[in-house]
Amino acid sequence: MVDQKSVLSGQNAIVASYTSLTGYTKLQAVKHLETQQEDIPWADHINKVITMLESLKTIQSSATDMISLSDFQVNLNEISLKGKVSQLSLIYANDPVTQAPSLWDRFSSLDFIKDMNIQTYDKVGDNNYFEFVLHAKVFNNGGK
Repeated sequence: MVDQKSVLSGQNAIVASYTSLTGYTKLQAVKHLETQQEDIPWADHINKVITMLESLKTIQSSATDMISLSDFQVNLNEISLKGKVSQLSLIYANDPVTQAPSLWDRFSSLDFIKDMNIQTYDKVGDNNYFEFVLHAKVFNNGGK
């Protein structure tokens, strides 16, 4: 029994020396972070954005109404795009004839988008259209 207690005491001392190492505490921190990490379903996000944009292309625009989107930028935290519209109501109002959702409603219906905003609208010269940049934050795990 005495021999076993001395072996156990020696092993406990070895374990204590390992757990006091900086590398061990870093390893434990990484293991903890790995258990907290969730996968970001970017393939689903991209497909939803493409589907939404394809539905925008099917809308018949009149000679006076125009929506043009460009310069998409996507990262893990934000989506942004530049746009041009002939009337500001095209951003926010549903189509009165077809009842198709507005540009704003289409983006806000994406389940991984939050905190959308357009900070400024710039009327461009005599061209009779407005330029804007839409920014939206991205939920890292889609809907949480």
